[in-house]
Amino acid sequence: MTTFHVTVPENKISFFKEFLKSIGAKYSENQEDFELSDEMIEILEQRLNEDKSDYISEEESIRLLKEKYGL
Repeated sequence: MTTFHVTVPENKISFFKEFLKSIGAKYSENQEDFELSDEMIEILEQRLNEDKSDYISEEESIRLLKEKYGL
């Protein structure tokens, strides 16, 4: 069996589903649209208000993750 990952335009979804049914294909839908919860928004707002002098570089962040989790 072969698996494909495709992106279908909104106006073609029903056609695409019918096509898949007609050929006996199994499929699952994943919608990429989602909304942030109020808690997520609050955390992001807090991060935006942090002192930039406390930031670490990408390289330092990766180094710390490797140390902590053995990546």
